[in-house]
Amino acid sequence: MRIQTKLTGFVVIMLAAFSYALVWISTQAYQGEVYRLNAEVSEHRLQQMYKIVDREYNLFLDGAYGDIDKAKKITIKRLETIFRYSAESGDSFPLIISDNGRILMSPHNYPRSNFPWNSISLDNIFAPAAAKFESKPPPNGIFYAEPYDENKLDDGDESPEKIKLKAKPIYSNISGDEQIILYVPFKKQNWNWLLCYAYSVNAQLYGVNTQWYSRQLIAVVCCMAASVAALFWLIQMSLSPLDHLVLTATNMAAGIFPPRDRKPRYRNDEIGFLSKAFDKMAARIQESMNKLQQEITERREKEHEIRALIENTPLPIVIIRSNGVCSINDMFTRVFGYVEDDLKTFEDWFTLSAPSDVSARKNRELWKNIIAQAASGSELVSIRCKNGRVLEVEIRHKRVENQTLLIFHDLTEIKEAEKRLRTTRNYLTQLFNSIHLLLVAVDEEGRITQWNQAIEKFTGIKSEVAVGVELWNVALFLLNYRKEVQEAINSGVSCEKYRENISWRKRSYVFNISINPLLNKDNKGAVIILEDTTELARKNELLFQAQKMETVGTLTGGLAHDFNNVLGGIKGSLSMIKYYLNNSPGEIGEVNEFLALAEESVSRAASMVEQLLALSRKSQLTLKKFDLTQAFDHVLKICRGTFDKRVNINFRKQPGEIMVKADQVQMEQVLLNLLINAEHAMTVMREDDTPPGGDIDIEVTRVKLDKAQFPAVSPADSYWKVIIRDTGVGIKPENMRKIFDPFFTTKIKSKGTGLGLAMVYNIIDLHKGYIEARSEPNKGSTFTVYLPELQPEDAEMEFGYDTGELYLGSGWILIIDDEPAIRTTAGKMLELLGYNVLAAPDGESGVRVFEEHQKEIRAVILDIAMPGMTGDEAYGRLKTIDPQVKVLIATGFTNDQRVRKTLEAGANGFMKKPYSIHILSRKLHEIINS
Repeated sequence: MRIQTKLTGFVVIMLAAFSYALVWISTQAYQGEVYRLNAEVSEHRLQQMYKIVDREYNLFLDGAYGDIDKAKKITIKRLETIFRYSAESGDSFPLIISDNGRILMSPHNYPRSNFPWNSISLDNIFAPAAAKFESKPPPNGIFYAEPYDENKLDDGDESPEKIKLKAKPIYSNISGDEQIILYVPFKKQNWNWLLCYAYSVNAQLYGVNTQWYSRQLIAVVCCMAASVAALFWLIQMSLSPLDHLVLTATNMAAGIFPPRDRKPRYRNDEIGFLSKAFDKMAARIQESMNKLQQEITERREKEHEIRALIENTPLPIVIIRSNGVCSINDMFTRVFGYVEDDLKTFEDWFTLSAPSDVSARKNRELWKNIIAQAASGSELVSIRCKNGRVLEVEIRHKRVENQTLLIFHDLTEIKEAEKRLRTTRNYLTQLFNSIHLLLVAVDEEGRITQWNQAIEKFTGIKSEVAVGVELWNVALFLLNYRKEVQEAINSGVSCEKYRENISWRKRSYVFNISINPLLNKDNKGAVIILEDTTELARKNELLFQAQKMETVGTLTGGLAHDFNNVLGGIKGSLSMIKYYLNNSPGEIGEVNEFLALAEESVSRAASMVEQLLALSRKSQLTLKKFDLTQAFDHVLKICRGTFDKRVNINFRKQPGEIMVKADQVQMEQVLLNLLINAEHAMTVMREDDTPPGGDIDIEVTRVKLDKAQFPAVSPADSYWKVIIRDTGVGIKPENMRKIFDPFFTTKIKSKGTGLGLAMVYNIIDLHKGYIEARSEPNKGSTFTVYLPELQPEDAEMEFGYDTGELYLGSGWILIIDDEPAIRTTAGKMLELLGYNVLAAPDGESGVRVFEEHQKEIRAVILDIAMPGMTGDEAYGRLKTIDPQVKVLIATGFTNDQRVRKTLEAGANGFMKKPYSIHILSRKLHEIINS
């Protein structure tokens, strides 16, 4: 060692014997200093151990741990962490012994037999009375312990409140290893430990022979006096680094780490190396303590944050510890009214939270089951507040180590809202089902969401079957409106359809259909409303027919006059033809002239009959494209031939066609009713002293309607404005608001039923048009009708024509007709065309003839309106005999339902009476060669 070398060299220069004695003295001094240092450090360590154990016991009393066993385990771990360097050393180490003699803490591989059990008696130490010890404590055996504080661990500060403790030593010599064990008992309730700290007695640097030192001491006594001063100085210089090392070690043991402003310089010897090692160890210890302090600070901050979150959460929270103690947040008090003093233990909560209708025992079992569950979960319970109010609460519980966390969610308002929602839903369902209209709601995908009782009754399909199924798979009669429903959902625009004919289970119905979109963006869909107007349509049809018959009755005189004129022309022409054929056969030109006149009269008579039938027949609304000028020509021709000749009719329109999409028959009915009312206002309704007659002015123009006056119109739409103005008696102001009411009339009973203007209003409304009326008494009336104009691109018309070409043929043709003149005339025409003719006067005989000659007959001309077996019945019999039979229907009543029925059954063609040879030849040619 270098320090020995220095001492030895110095002594050899001065005196070998003196040097040897000086070494001996230095060694003794070093040994004494190390012994003193070990004693002080051991006492400090034992003091520190007592502080830690006492602090953990106080924490246990404060409830920081669940039980005392857990507190002891945590204390042992804390001591092992703090004294891990000492425990790993073989010279000094801590020991903890329980009252039953079990070693709880010791160095690795420390056998139980090494402890001097014979020197102490644990029974005496932990007896109620203080035990007496034979051994004497070291001089410094009395020390003080203060409560353990993690923030001031080993900081060297002394607390003003000190506990006086006496540490007692035990001398142990195991296999030549001499140890001093300081011990002090820690006696608390349920906590009896013997705290010990052992350190080595032998602190010599190397082994020496003390007898040899005695013999040599006599030889060097003489030299000691001369060398005292130099030797004293040498010892001081040699031991000063050791003093510094001892001070550093003591401070480090006490937890004092003085700051180092500059890097220290170490001597290049063993003490320098040891000082450097101690400083590095101190730096590492200080670094570890700083990290530990930082972790403790962060943990406390997190605990503070968690507590702040719990206190400020909007939900009531209860924390139940293992000993039953409760902690609650402020929201718990605000919701339930209980403060923490009301819930000192959770047993109190069993009684306080029980509603009046729940027994305390049942409530206690409920809560104990919640607390006993190890897994997280939720429960619905009723809780009685401090003010007596009972709340429906959802409790979410979670076990966190030995504590249980309860989070309360008040569902009272939600439950009440759900109850109100159910009540509202039931009310709406009842309201939905009480409506007599057929209602069905669908979502964006077309699946049914609502199906009321009216449509259940109509379809026979229950709501529970229909809801959730696509509408088109349930209500097949709405399949044709799938496109309209989807467009309404996508565009958000309602769609309405009037008087739609719908077939369901072999029955026909008339419905007004309204498709209304649901504008909720999160729940898109549509509500379809079906109003059954079948009976109303039937009544309107009867009303409309009655008005038609009234109109026919009004025009009967004029029509009869015109028809007689036609018949007169036919009869006169035939008499003149007969005369020329009998008296002047050569006058062919005159005969042809009268033949042409007769043919023209026949055409005029057929036209008059067709017009009369059009006015009187029953028909449904059939919209088609046509020129309104045709309706005016037809109606004006009738009116000019039947009205009083003192009434002048003036008609003006702008050049070109008046194209509309409407029912031509109903439009003619509108015009005819308005013109008849105008004629009556200037004739039969005048006073007796006022001469009849006047002017009817008709004017047709194209206009754009004002949206302020007609909100439903589009600015881009054009309308035809039809004005019918008369100079009649006018309408009184008090009657103006009733003129469109059914059965309201100011005419005498024989001249009107009050249905005319009601039907006019109804027809115009069905055609999405408008009608206005203005009148002044004794000055006349003006009726204005607005009809939507047909767009030019949709205004294509179909025209039929007859080229006049004759189509010749061959084979047998059967004529079945009850009119002899028709059979004769048609037979002659067929013979001229090259056919052979068979004739039958009725359906039964016609069927017999066909059955006899079915192989020769190429076609049948069949009348529909015949006595006995009608034409449609005869067709069915013919079809049974020969499914391939070719039949041409010939009738003068084009709107007979039997004609449509026979055509739908498979008849090959239709020909209207009267017909010419050209039409007959073309129709037969078409069906025979088809």
